[in-house]
Amino acid sequence: MKKNKFISWDQDKDYSLVRGGFLYFLINKLGLCGDSNLDLLLRALTFALLSWLPLLVFSVFYGTFFGTAGQLGFGQDFLTHLRLLVVVPFLVWVEKLIDPAFSEYMNSTRRIIPRDEEEKFGKNEICIHSSEKGKAQQFLDEILDTVELEYGGIEND
Repeated sequence: MKKNKFISWDQDKDYSLVRGGFLYFLINKLGLCGDSNLDLLLRALTFALLSWLPLLVFSVFYGTFFGTAGQLGFGQDFLTHLRLLVVVPFLVWVEKLIDPAFSEYMNSTRRIIPRDEEEKFGKNEICIHSSEKGKAQQFLDEILDTVELEYGGIEND
């Protein structure tokens, strides 16, 4: 099976919770993966609008923006607006703070079990650093391989 260029994790590189995967690949293609404050702001606004705008459009289209008798409409639902327009950008901002610390922790514990003693523990106990893919990863790989065969794939720079 062919290895996907934008999903697999190379064990020699830093581990990250957010760098990698299909969503990161798309954000990278949009040019929003930089570390500057402007890139962070644009990434936060993009996620907020991608989560909030479709709900706004559909609520207006289906006539539920102002609600009906006894039901709260999308336009009146303050908690939904708070979640999508404040919490989602906040999570993007927090990712910038947490990811370096988590990456440093993972790198510091990478070789907690010396290579010559790994066999004593077996594969299940050291699976966090193994190269075996989980079922979700295998499923996503199969989907991406099918897309690549059907449509010629997604071009990387």
